[in-house]
Amino acid sequence: MAETSDTADVRSNRDSAILEESSNDRFQAGAYQDAVALQKQALLLHVDRSSLCDQARCHQTIGYLCLLLRDYPGAEQAYRQAIRLKEGLDDHRGAAASWGRLAEVHQHVGDHQTALQAFEQSLSFLRRCGALKDLGVVLNNMAVSHREIGQRDQAIQCHERALEIRRDLGDHEGLAASLHNVGVLHADIGNYDSARKVLEEAHQLREDLGHMPSLASTKLRIGILREQQGEHAEALACYERVISLCEGLPDCTEDLAAALCNMGGLLTGRGEPARAMPFLERARTLLEASVETPRLSYVEFNLGLAKIAQGNVQEGLVALSTAQRIQQRCGDIRHLGATLSAMAVVEAQRGEFAGTETLLHQALEIQERLGEHDAKIHTLRLLGYCKKEQGHAEAAQRYLTEAENLSLLIHLRTSSGDAVDVRNARAPAATTASSRVGKIR
Repeated sequence: MAETSDTADVRSNRDSAILEESSNDRFQAGAYQDAVALQKQALLLHVDRSSLCDQARCHQTIGYLCLLLRDYPGAEQAYRQAIRLKEGLDDHRGAAASWGRLAEVHQHVGDHQTALQAFEQSLSFLRRCGALKDLGVVLNNMAVSHREIGQRDQAIQCHERALEIRRDLGDHEGLAASLHNVGVLHADIGNYDSARKVLEEAHQLREDLGHMPSLASTKLRIGILREQQGEHAEALACYERVISLCEGLPDCTEDLAAALCNMGGLLTGRGEPARAMPFLERARTLLEASVETPRLSYVEFNLGLAKIAQGNVQEGLVALSTAQRIQQRCGDIRHLGATLSAMAVVEAQRGEFAGTETLLHQALEIQERLGEHDAKIHTLRLLGYCKKEQGHAEAAQRYLTEAENLSLLIHLRTSSGDAVDVRNARAPAATTASSRVGKIR
Protein backbone atom coordinates (compact mmCIF):
# COMPACT_ATOMS: atom_id res chain seq x y z
CA MET A 1 0.00 0.00 0.00
CA ALA A 2 1.34 3.46 -0.92
CA GLU A 3 2.43 5.64 2.00
CA THR A 4 0.07 8.56 2.62
CA SER A 5 1.23 12.08 3.34
CA ASP A 6 0.06 11.80 6.96
CA THR A 7 1.94 8.52 7.43
CA ALA A 8 5.11 10.03 5.97
CA ASP A 9 4.81 13.02 8.32
CA VAL A 10 4.45 10.72 11.33
CA ARG A 11 7.49 8.71 10.30
CA SER A 12 9.53 11.86 9.60
CA ASN A 13 8.52 13.31 12.95
CA ARG A 14 9.54 10.10 14.71
CA ASP A 15 12.87 9.94 12.90
CA SER A 16 13.70 13.58 13.67
CA ALA A 17 12.85 13.05 17.35
CA ILE A 18 15.20 10.05 17.46
CA LEU A 19 17.97 12.10 15.83
CA GLU A 20 17.54 14.97 18.28
CA GLU A 21 17.53 12.60 21.22
CA SER A 22 20.69 10.94 19.92
CA SER A 23 22.23 14.38 19.48
CA ASN A 24 21.48 15.19 23.10
CA ASP A 25 23.11 11.91 24.19
CA ARG A 26 26.26 12.79 22.24
CA PHE A 27 26.20 16.29 23.73
CA GLN A 28 26.00 14.85 27.24
CA ALA A 29 29.00 12.65 26.39
CA GLY A 30 30.99 15.69 25.21
CA ALA A 31 30.97 14.58 21.55
CA TYR A 32 29.91 17.95 20.19
CA GLN A 33 30.85 17.30 16.57
CA ASP A 34 28.63 14.20 16.51
CA ALA A 35 25.85 16.16 18.19
CA VAL A 36 26.00 18.87 15.51
CA ALA A 37 25.89 16.31 12.69
CA LEU A 38 22.80 14.65 14.18
CA GLN A 39 21.05 18.00 14.68
CA LYS A 40 21.68 18.89 11.04
CA GLN A 41 20.12 15.60 9.94
CA ALA A 42 17.07 16.34 12.07
CA LEU A 43 16.92 19.84 10.63
CA LEU A 44 16.67 18.48 7.09
CA LEU A 45 13.64 16.39 8.08
CA HIS A 46 12.00 19.43 9.66
CA VAL A 47 12.63 21.43 6.47
CA ASP A 48 10.99 18.67 4.42
CA ARG A 49 7.93 18.88 6.66
CA SER A 50 7.99 22.74 6.65
CA SER A 51 7.92 22.66 10.45
CA LEU A 52 9.14 26.16 11.26
CA CYS A 53 9.12 25.82 15.07
CA ASP A 54 11.20 22.64 14.90
CA GLN A 55 13.59 24.27 12.43
CA ALA A 56 14.08 27.23 14.75
CA ARG A 57 14.81 24.90 17.68
CA CYS A 58 17.38 22.94 15.66
CA HIS A 59 19.13 26.10 14.48
CA GLN A 60 19.30 27.35 18.08
CA THR A 61 20.83 24.07 19.26
CA ILE A 62 23.30 23.99 16.36
CA GLY A 63 24.35 27.54 17.23
CA TYR A 64 25.06 26.58 20.83
CA LEU A 65 27.04 23.49 19.83
CA CYS A 66 29.08 25.53 17.34
CA LEU A 67 29.78 28.03 20.13
CA LEU A 68 31.11 25.23 22.33
CA LEU A 69 33.27 24.05 19.44
CA ARG A 70 34.52 27.63 18.94
CA ASP A 71 33.14 27.54 15.40
CA TYR A 72 32.03 31.17 15.64
CA PRO A 73 31.04 31.66 11.98
CA GLY A 74 28.90 28.50 12.20
CA ALA A 75 27.32 29.69 15.43
CA GLU A 76 26.50 33.11 13.96
CA GLN A 77 24.89 31.57 10.88
CA ALA A 78 22.75 29.19 12.96
CA TYR A 79 21.57 31.88 15.38
CA ARG A 80 20.65 34.24 12.54
CA GLN A 81 18.52 31.48 11.01
CA ALA A 82 16.86 30.91 14.38
CA ILE A 83 16.17 34.65 14.72
CA ARG A 84 14.61 34.84 11.26
CA LEU A 85 12.26 31.95 12.01
CA LYS A 86 11.32 33.04 15.53
CA GLU A 87 10.59 36.62 14.50
CA GLY A 88 8.40 35.28 11.70
CA LEU A 89 6.51 33.16 14.24
CA ASP A 90 6.07 36.13 16.63
CA ASP A 91 7.99 34.15 19.24
CA HIS A 92 9.27 37.19 21.11
CA ARG A 93 10.95 35.36 23.95
CA GLY A 94 12.57 32.88 21.58
CA ALA A 95 13.83 35.69 19.34
CA ALA A 96 15.25 37.46 22.40
CA ALA A 97 17.14 34.30 23.38
CA SER A 98 18.61 33.93 19.90
CA TRP A 99 19.66 37.60 19.74
CA GLY A 100 21.30 37.19 23.16
CA ARG A 101 23.21 34.12 22.03
CA LEU A 102 24.31 35.87 18.84
CA ALA A 103 25.65 38.70 20.99
CA GLU A 104 27.69 36.15 22.96
CA VAL A 105 29.27 34.96 19.72
CA HIS A 106 30.40 38.52 18.97
CA GLN A 107 31.74 38.85 22.53
CA HIS A 108 33.83 35.72 22.10
CA VAL A 109 35.60 37.19 19.07
CA GLY A 110 36.01 40.61 20.72
CA ASP A 111 33.45 42.50 18.60
CA HIS A 112 31.72 44.22 21.50
CA GLN A 113 30.09 47.00 19.50
CA THR A 114 28.20 44.46 17.39
CA ALA A 115 27.45 42.46 20.55
CA LEU A 116 25.80 45.52 22.10
CA GLN A 117 23.62 45.98 19.03
CA ALA A 118 22.47 42.36 19.30
CA PHE A 119 21.78 42.75 23.04
CA GLU A 120 19.63 45.81 22.30
CA GLN A 121 17.55 43.67 19.94
CA SER A 122 17.22 41.05 22.68
CA LEU A 123 16.08 43.67 25.20
CA SER A 124 13.50 44.97 22.76
CA PHE A 125 11.86 41.56 22.43
CA LEU A 126 12.05 40.85 26.17
CA ARG A 127 10.27 44.09 27.02
CA ARG A 128 7.40 43.00 24.79
CA CYS A 129 6.84 39.84 26.79
CA GLY A 130 7.80 41.11 30.27
CA ALA A 131 10.48 38.45 30.90
CA LEU A 132 12.19 40.09 33.90
CA LYS A 133 14.59 37.24 34.69
CA ASP A 134 15.90 37.22 31.14
CA LEU A 135 16.20 41.01 31.22
CA GLY A 136 18.63 40.62 34.11
CA VAL A 137 20.74 38.20 32.06
CA VAL A 138 20.95 40.51 29.05
CA LEU A 139 21.71 43.61 31.14
CA ASN A 140 24.45 41.71 32.94
CA ASN A 141 26.00 40.60 29.67
CA MET A 142 25.68 44.04 28.09
CA ALA A 143 27.65 45.48 31.01
CA VAL A 144 30.55 43.20 30.13
CA SER A 145 30.77 44.57 26.58
CA HIS A 146 30.48 48.17 27.83
CA ARG A 147 33.34 47.46 30.22
CA GLU A 148 35.49 45.85 27.53
CA ILE A 149 35.34 48.99 25.35
CA GLY A 150 35.94 51.35 28.25
CA GLN A 151 32.34 52.53 28.79
CA ARG A 152 32.37 52.09 32.55
CA ASP A 153 29.45 54.37 33.38
CA GLN A 154 27.16 52.42 31.05
CA ALA A 155 28.48 49.17 32.51
CA ILE A 156 27.66 50.29 36.05
CA GLN A 157 24.12 51.29 35.02
CA CYS A 158 23.51 47.86 33.47
CA HIS A 159 24.89 46.05 36.51
CA GLU A 160 22.83 48.09 38.96
CA ARG A 161 19.62 47.38 37.07
CA ALA A 162 20.47 43.67 36.74
CA LEU A 163 21.24 43.41 40.47
CA GLU A 164 17.95 45.07 41.34
CA ILE A 165 15.97 42.67 39.14
CA ARG A 166 17.75 39.57 40.38
CA ARG A 167 17.46 40.43 44.07
CA ASP A 168 13.73 41.11 43.63
CA LEU A 169 13.24 37.76 41.87
CA GLY A 170 15.36 35.76 44.32
CA ASP A 171 17.47 34.58 41.37
CA HIS A 172 20.55 33.37 43.27
CA GLU A 173 22.43 32.11 40.22
CA GLY A 174 21.82 35.38 38.37
CA LEU A 175 22.66 37.39 41.48
CA ALA A 176 26.02 35.61 41.73
CA ALA A 177 26.75 36.46 38.08
CA SER A 178 25.93 40.13 38.61
CA LEU A 179 28.04 40.30 41.77
CA HIS A 180 30.91 38.65 39.88
CA ASN A 181 30.81 41.29 37.17
CA VAL A 182 30.39 44.19 39.60
CA GLY A 183 33.52 42.92 41.32
CA VAL A 184 35.38 42.88 38.02
CA LEU A 185 34.32 46.48 37.36
CA HIS A 186 35.43 47.62 40.82
CA ALA A 187 38.82 45.99 40.22
CA ASP A 188 39.12 47.70 36.84
CA ILE A 189 38.89 51.15 38.44
CA GLY A 190 41.14 50.25 41.36
CA ASN A 191 38.48 49.85 44.08
CA TYR A 192 40.14 46.68 45.30
CA ASP A 193 38.52 46.43 48.74
CA SER A 194 35.04 46.71 47.24
CA ALA A 195 36.01 44.25 44.50
CA ARG A 196 37.21 41.67 47.00
CA LYS A 197 34.06 41.94 49.11
CA VAL A 198 31.72 41.53 46.13
CA LEU A 199 33.73 38.73 44.51
CA GLU A 200 33.87 36.78 47.77
CA GLU A 201 30.07 37.06 48.03
CA ALA A 202 29.73 35.79 44.45
CA HIS A 203 32.18 32.97 45.21
CA GLN A 204 30.19 31.88 48.27
CA LEU A 205 26.92 31.89 46.33
CA ARG A 206 28.40 29.84 43.51
CA GLU A 207 29.99 27.41 45.94
CA ASP A 208 26.59 26.93 47.60
CA LEU A 209 24.99 26.38 44.17
CA GLY A 210 27.65 23.81 43.29
CA HIS A 211 28.14 24.96 39.69
CA MET A 212 31.84 24.25 39.08
CA PRO A 213 32.37 26.24 35.82
CA SER A 214 30.91 29.41 37.35
CA LEU A 215 32.84 28.86 40.58
CA ALA A 216 36.05 28.53 38.56
CA SER A 217 35.36 31.83 36.77
CA THR A 218 34.92 33.72 40.03
CA LYS A 219 37.98 32.05 41.56
CA LEU A 220 39.93 33.15 38.49
CA ARG A 221 38.83 36.74 39.05
CA ILE A 222 39.81 36.58 42.71
CA GLY A 223 43.24 35.38 41.59
CA ILE A 224 43.57 38.33 39.21
CA LEU A 225 42.55 40.70 42.01
CA ARG A 226 45.13 39.19 44.38
CA GLU A 227 47.77 39.62 41.69
CA GLN A 228 46.76 43.27 41.16
CA GLN A 229 47.23 43.83 44.90
CA GLY A 230 50.67 42.23 44.88
CA GLU A 231 49.58 39.10 46.79
CA HIS A 232 51.38 36.79 44.41
CA ALA A 233 51.43 33.61 46.49
CA GLU A 234 47.68 33.87 47.05
CA ALA A 235 47.13 34.58 43.34
CA LEU A 236 49.11 31.48 42.35
CA ALA A 237 47.03 29.41 44.77
CA CYS A 238 43.84 30.74 43.16
CA TYR A 239 45.07 29.92 39.66
CA GLU A 240 46.04 26.42 40.76
CA ARG A 241 42.54 25.94 42.20
CA VAL A 242 40.97 27.11 38.93
CA ILE A 243 43.07 24.62 36.99
CA SER A 244 41.94 21.86 39.35
CA LEU A 245 38.26 22.86 39.01
CA CYS A 246 38.41 23.07 35.22
CA GLU A 247 40.26 19.84 34.47
CA GLY A 248 37.89 17.43 32.73
CA LEU A 249 35.06 19.97 32.27
CA PRO A 250 34.48 20.50 28.52
CA ASP A 251 32.84 23.92 28.92
CA CYS A 252 35.73 25.26 31.06
CA THR A 253 38.40 25.31 28.35
CA GLU A 254 38.69 29.07 28.14
CA ASP A 255 38.86 29.64 31.90
CA LEU A 256 41.45 26.86 32.13
CA ALA A 257 43.51 28.58 29.42
CA ALA A 258 43.15 31.92 31.24
CA ALA A 259 44.35 30.42 34.54
CA LEU A 260 47.34 28.81 32.82
CA CYS A 261 48.11 32.08 31.04
CA ASN A 262 47.91 34.12 34.23
CA MET A 263 50.02 31.58 36.09
CA GLY A 264 52.68 31.84 33.40
CA GLY A 265 52.51 35.63 33.31
CA LEU A 266 52.86 35.90 37.07
CA LEU A 267 55.82 33.51 37.15
CA THR A 268 57.54 35.54 34.42
CA GLY A 269 56.98 38.70 36.46
CA ARG A 270 58.59 36.95 39.46
CA GLY A 271 61.71 36.18 37.42
CA GLU A 272 60.85 32.54 36.63
CA PRO A 273 60.26 32.54 32.84
CA ALA A 274 61.52 28.98 32.34
CA ARG A 275 58.97 27.72 34.86
CA ALA A 276 56.30 29.84 33.17
CA MET A 277 56.76 28.44 29.65
CA PRO A 278 54.95 25.06 30.10
CA PHE A 279 51.85 26.83 31.45
CA LEU A 280 51.84 29.31 28.56
CA GLU A 281 52.48 26.67 25.91
CA ARG A 282 49.60 24.57 27.25
CA ALA A 283 47.31 27.62 27.23
CA ARG A 284 48.21 28.26 23.59
CA THR A 285 47.51 24.60 22.72
CA LEU A 286 44.06 24.82 24.32
CA LEU A 287 43.17 27.89 22.25
CA GLU A 288 44.96 27.29 18.97
CA ALA A 289 42.05 25.37 17.41
CA SER A 290 39.82 28.45 17.66
CA VAL A 291 39.77 31.58 15.55
CA GLU A 292 41.96 34.40 16.81
CA THR A 293 40.28 35.88 19.88
CA PRO A 294 41.36 38.26 22.66
CA ARG A 295 42.15 35.27 24.87
CA LEU A 296 44.72 34.00 22.39
CA SER A 297 46.28 37.46 22.29
CA TYR A 298 46.76 37.35 26.10
CA VAL A 299 48.64 34.08 25.75
CA GLU A 300 50.83 35.44 22.93
CA PHE A 301 51.50 38.56 25.01
CA ASN A 302 52.71 36.58 28.01
CA LEU A 303 54.66 34.16 25.82
CA GLY A 304 56.42 37.16 24.31
CA LEU A 305 57.41 38.51 27.72
CA ALA A 306 58.61 35.07 28.89
CA LYS A 307 60.75 34.57 25.78
CA ILE A 308 62.26 38.05 26.05
CA ALA A 309 63.03 37.42 29.73
CA GLN A 310 64.95 34.29 28.65
CA GLY A 311 66.97 36.30 26.16
CA ASN A 312 65.07 35.16 23.08
CA VAL A 313 64.20 38.71 22.03
CA GLN A 314 63.36 38.08 18.38
CA GLU A 315 60.85 35.30 19.07
CA GLY A 316 59.46 37.35 21.92
CA LEU A 317 58.80 40.29 19.62
CA VAL A 318 57.11 37.98 17.11
CA ALA A 319 54.73 36.80 19.85
CA LEU A 320 54.04 40.38 20.96
CA SER A 321 53.39 41.39 17.34
CA THR A 322 50.90 38.52 17.05
CA ALA A 323 49.14 39.75 20.18
CA GLN A 324 49.09 43.29 18.75
CA ARG A 325 47.59 42.13 15.45
CA ILE A 326 44.82 40.14 17.16
CA GLN A 327 43.99 43.00 19.55
CA GLN A 328 43.80 45.51 16.70
CA ARG A 329 41.59 43.23 14.63
CA CYS A 330 39.28 42.55 17.58
CA GLY A 331 39.24 46.17 18.77
CA ASP A 332 40.60 45.07 22.16
CA ILE A 333 42.12 48.43 23.03
CA ARG A 334 42.23 47.72 26.79
CA HIS A 335 45.03 45.21 26.28
CA LEU A 336 46.51 46.73 23.12
CA GLY A 337 47.97 49.56 25.18
CA ALA A 338 49.87 47.10 27.38
CA THR A 339 51.19 45.23 24.35
CA LEU A 340 52.40 48.42 22.66
CA SER A 341 54.13 49.50 25.88
CA ALA A 342 55.89 46.15 26.24
CA MET A 343 57.12 46.29 22.63
CA ALA A 344 58.30 49.86 23.16
CA VAL A 345 60.39 48.88 26.19
CA VAL A 346 62.16 46.19 24.16
CA GLU A 347 62.78 48.55 21.24
CA ALA A 348 64.16 51.19 23.61
CA GLN A 349 66.55 48.67 25.15
CA ARG A 350 67.76 47.88 21.62
CA GLY A 351 68.31 51.58 20.89
CA GLU A 352 65.57 51.69 18.24
CA PHE A 353 64.19 55.01 19.47
CA ALA A 354 62.20 56.03 16.38
CA GLY A 355 60.17 52.82 16.50
CA THR A 356 59.88 53.17 20.27
CA GLU A 357 58.33 56.63 20.05
CA THR A 358 55.76 55.50 17.48
CA LEU A 359 54.65 52.65 19.74
CA LEU A 360 54.55 54.88 22.82
CA HIS A 361 52.43 57.55 21.15
CA GLN A 362 49.94 54.85 20.09
CA ALA A 363 49.87 53.51 23.66
CA LEU A 364 49.47 57.04 25.06
CA GLU A 365 46.41 57.67 22.89
CA ILE A 366 44.75 54.51 24.22
CA GLN A 367 45.64 55.29 27.83
CA GLU A 368 44.12 58.77 27.51
CA ARG A 369 40.92 57.33 26.02
CA LEU A 370 40.55 54.81 28.84
CA GLY A 371 41.68 57.06 31.67
CA GLU A 372 44.57 54.75 32.61
CA HIS A 373 46.57 57.41 34.42
CA ASP A 374 49.37 55.30 35.93
CA ALA A 375 50.03 53.67 32.57
CA LYS A 376 50.11 57.15 30.99
CA ILE A 377 52.73 58.28 33.54
CA HIS A 378 54.85 55.24 32.69
CA THR A 379 54.56 56.02 28.96
CA LEU A 380 55.42 59.70 29.39
CA ARG A 381 58.55 58.75 31.34
CA LEU A 382 59.60 56.34 28.60
CA LEU A 383 59.11 59.08 26.01
CA GLY A 384 61.26 61.37 28.13
CA TYR A 385 63.96 58.70 28.28
CA CYS A 386 63.87 58.24 24.49
CA LYS A 387 64.20 61.97 23.85
CA LYS A 388 67.05 62.25 26.36
CA GLU A 389 68.96 59.36 24.75
CA GLN A 390 68.60 61.08 21.37
CA GLY A 391 69.97 64.36 22.75
CA HIS A 392 66.65 66.24 22.77
CA ALA A 393 66.91 67.59 26.31
CA GLU A 394 64.10 70.15 26.08
CA ALA A 395 61.56 67.64 24.71
CA ALA A 396 62.70 65.07 27.29
CA GLN A 397 62.12 67.51 30.14
CA ARG A 398 58.68 68.38 28.79
CA TYR A 399 57.57 64.74 28.89
CA LEU A 400 59.11 64.14 32.32
CA THR A 401 57.48 67.25 33.78
CA GLU A 402 54.08 66.20 32.42
CA ALA A 403 54.59 62.76 33.98
CA GLU A 404 55.50 64.18 37.39
CA ASN A 405 52.57 66.64 37.36
CA LEU A 406 50.15 63.83 36.57
CA SER A 407 51.76 61.64 39.23
CA LEU A 408 51.25 64.39 41.82
CA LEU A 409 47.62 64.78 40.80
CA ILE A 410 47.01 61.02 41.09
CA HIS A 411 48.67 60.97 44.52
CA LEU A 412 46.34 63.69 45.74
CA ARG A 413 43.29 61.84 44.36
CA THR A 414 44.23 58.45 45.78
CA SER A 415 45.05 59.90 49.19
CA SER A 416 41.45 61.13 49.33
CA GLY A 417 40.05 57.72 48.50
CA ASP A 418 39.77 57.87 44.69
CA ALA A 419 41.66 54.71 43.73
CA VAL A 420 43.31 54.30 40.34
CA ASP A 421 43.80 51.16 38.24
CA VAL A 422 47.43 50.21 37.64
CA ARG A 423 48.22 48.08 34.57
CA ASN A 424 51.35 49.39 32.83
CA ALA A 425 53.08 46.89 30.61
CA ARG A 426 51.59 43.63 31.82
CA ALA A 427 47.99 42.88 32.65
CA PRO A 428 46.55 39.55 33.78
CA ALA A 429 44.40 37.78 31.19
CA ALA A 430 40.71 38.49 31.68
CA THR A 431 37.73 35.97 31.86
CA THR A 432 35.09 37.24 29.83
CA ALA A 433 32.42 37.35 28.11
CA SER A 434 32.14 35.97 30.67
CA SER A 435 30.26 33.57 30.09
CA ARG A 436 33.84 33.59 29.66
CA VAL A 437 35.40 36.66 28.19
CA GLY A 438 33.72 38.73 30.66
CA LYS A 439 30.27 37.73 31.22
CA ILE A 440 29.25 34.73 33.23
CA ARG A 441 25.55 34.34 33.53
